[in-house]
Amino acid sequence: MAFAVAVPATAVPFSLESVALRRIAARVSAVLNTLEPVIATLVGFVVLGEALSTLQWVRVLPMRVAAVAAN
Repeated sequence: MAFAVAVPATAVPFSLESVALRRIAARVSAVLNTLEPVIATLVGFVVLGEALSTLQWVRVLPMRVAAVAAN
């Protein structure tokens, strides 16, 4: 059962990302990839109610700054 869930849960997003990478500029792709962990952190915080420590928030900040600087 776990295999039946794990394979599509991995293959579908990977396939969609591969298709999208062919259609967008490299710069846009780099910014989106930089923001991915930040967005995941914020979704975890807002949707799932997960709390981050101060150190974890400090570690998120450089990724956000890099994304803004690259744009």
